[in-house]
Amino acid sequence: MYNARVILNEDTLYTNNKGVAVFENVSEAGDIPYKITKVHFNDIVGLINVAGNNIDVDTMLTYESYEIIFSINDGVNPIEGANISFDGKSGTSDSNGECVFDVIYSLNKTYTVSKDRYHDASGMINVDEDKTIEQSMALITYNVTFVVVDASSHVAENVLVEFNSENKYTNSSGEALFTEIAIGENLNFLLKKENYWDYDSTLNVEDADVVFNAVLSSTTSIISVDKENIKIYPNPSNGIFNLEINNAETIQYSIKVFDVLGSVIYQNQINGSHNINQQIDLSTYAKGIYFLSVESEYNVVTGKRIIIK
Repeated sequence: MYNARVILNEDTLYTNNKGVAVFENVSEAGDIPYKITKVHFNDIVGLINVAGNNIDVDTMLTYESYEIIFSINDGVNPIEGANISFDGKSGTSDSNGECVFDVIYSLNKTYTVSKDRYHDASGMINVDEDKTIEQSMALITYNVTFVVVDASSHVAENVLVEFNSENKYTNSSGEALFTEIAIGENLNFLLKKENYWDYDSTLNVEDADVVFNAVLSSTTSIISVDKENIKIYPNPSNGIFNLEINNAETIQYSIKVFDVLGSVIYQNQINGSHNINQQIDLSTYAKGIYFLSVESEYNVVTGKRIIIK
């Protein structure tokens, strides 16, 4: 090895291109100390005895080991559980976002960092001293677009959309765009507009942009007449509801249930008496929001929102 420093007693030489350093005219003695050093290599120390003959000392320098700390973060907070591949080894970041490797001296060493729901990160470093590598990872995000119309398929403009801790209004095309939405399940949202029933539900963001189509049902066609006399319970329920109409006139009533698209999924005619108690079975329908209307023969209608959970 070229240019290694060799110290014998108080004399110093450097190895030539063949890795040889020759000390001449060394006096006979026992236990003469020597030391061999080179940057990025472990030192070698020893003793030799010089007594009448030339001496050859064969040694082998080994690379020094350094501590490489990977500190993984999202730009602000540490990321736990990130997988780091480096120097043919693998490790996982702890609660502080750190993972430690002991690596011998080397140049241009590549590494990769991966974690579910994050973009992979990679880089190249020189292992020539103890060091900390700060590595940021970016969340994989997608766009979520809400497209809102009314029951007549007309564009619903200026609908308030509450989603991902943001509030936006639909534009002239009935659309509201949310960007940089992280992967997740059952993400809550709420759509609101005057004279329409609130639309609250959830959606999933998996591995692609999401377009969510929603239909708002108008409340303006429903006149709240004696609404306090109409009860629907339990609400929410598993699909079995009890309808009570108190102080009902002796007339015929039409009971209808609509889905969010405005389609009638349940219809029944009942004759009025002082108190009406009617069971409505919607247990075969999907979970979600539905709308109940009660209409008399005089065309007086009252409406309530019901939920199947």
